Amino acid sequence: ILLFQQQRMFDILCCWYYTVMRVQRYVEGSIVHVTKRGGRGLAIVSNNHDRERFRRLLYHMNDHYADDAWESDTARLGPFERPAHWPRKEPLVDLLAFTLLTNHFHILVRARSEGSVGKFIKRVTASMSKYHNAKYKTVGSLFQGSYTGRTVDEEKYLQYVAGYIMIKNTLELRPRVSNRNSDNFNEAWKWITECPWSSLGHYAQKTVMPEIEDAILKKIFPNYEELKKYGREYLAGRFDSPTYLQTTKDI
Repeated sequence: ILLFQQQRMFDILCCWYYTVMRVQRYVEGSIVHVTKRGGRGLAIVSNNHDRERFRRLLYHMNDHYADDAWESDTARLGPFERPAHWPRKEPLVDLLAFTLLTNHFHILVRARSEGSVGKFIKRVTASMSKYHNAKYKTVGSLFQGSYTGRTVDEEKYLQYVAGYIMIKNTLELRPRVSNRNSDNFNEAWKWITECPWSSLGHYAQKTVMPEIEDAILKKIFPNYEELKKYGREYLAGRFDSPTYLQTTKDI
């Protein structure tokens, strides 16, 4: 009986955590760091085609207009072109930054209205699950539970969180390079700013990413030199991180 009661309490606490702590209705203007992981730590992308599709999702799903046939509608268009019969684009969120890893992704968004963050994430992940199941003959959700969302409510931490998403996590994609190692910085920096699965290259002016709304972070990283200087100091551990990044091993 005691074990049953303990298990019941554990289930109640888990339910509370997932419904209250993990999924919040962010108000207009909230800047939110979102993380979403594959179920059981499994991969959410398997090749570059999957990764390119993820970037297209970030663009096409970020819209009040929804079309389940978006892939067929855009099949003969460029990756970020909209069909002429679609209405004018009205973004749900401002996508400030992202990095896509093998088994999870990080994004930084600014809510344009209450509930818009959750709606955007749901659209992206539902499409990814449906696509993955059809392509790889699997069933069920591709992802683990609800997304993790943390509000960046202190301006001094916005720069750090952007660095965490775009620098630290992109460096994890580079083979045999520690994300805390500043040795041979120039070589590592060149690699991560050219990685197409992170928005860092957009802010480093190596490419233009139509899915990114850069006005907010360009105030923090106004030019390439400032961004690279920050990257070097970030990897050297010279900045204080938000509490949630200090207390979470692997958000």
